[in-house]
Amino acid sequence: MKYVLSGVVALMVVFVAFGEARGEIDLGSLTFDENAFADAAELVAGDPPPPTLPPGLTWCEALCGANLSTSVEEVRDNEVIFELRYVDNAILNGPGVDLVVYEMATQEAFSVAVKKQNGEFTDFLRVFPALQGFSVDGREVSAGLFDLDDFGIPANATVTTIRLIGGPANGGSKDPDIAAAGALNSVVPEPSIFALLTAGAFALLAYTWRRRRK
Repeated sequence: MKYVLSGVVALMVVFVAFGEARGEIDLGSLTFDENAFADAAELVAGDPPPPTLPPGLTWCEALCGANLSTSVEEVRDNEVIFELRYVDNAILNGPGVDLVVYEMATQEAFSVAVKKQNGEFTDFLRVFPALQGFSVDGREVSAGLFDLDDFGIPANATVTTIRLIGGPANGGSKDPDIAAAGALNSVVPEPSIFALLTAGAFALLAYTWRRRRK
């Protein structure tokens, strides 16, 4: 029996340690899981310039993660489309705002589409970002707030890919400077990782049980 108990204790340690490894990031008044930001980014339509990229950086280095010091500037409407993917987390359709896209300097409109479970993308939803009350490197930070309900995503469903376009089509807005996109409602880790942990846990318990029977 003591071996089974030791296996249970080991299982608890694994899950507790995994949970404690998750930190948090505060951006103004909003708090994100540290893994809640895009992990991959690429230009899927259009040819730069525009948009412009800080010297020496890739698209992902400018758009992935929570660093607001780097951004892709002049993301023009219908000329370029960026695709951002979430690998170690997913955007969850929970209560209220689910996705926050950060835009730098002056407030400039942009649009977002999300990839549905059937592999198709929704229509683009345009927002005019709201000032967040803080600045980074002397540039004011704005944010577009998105509820997955507005894209027709079912409650508690997840999204792992989004697309971004910008542009002056909304009331003379200039081209936005996009810095980051974070999941305010986030599932971390993905269910597949939990499945691996669970399989390992059962293997551990089976081993301790066989050891007890000998």
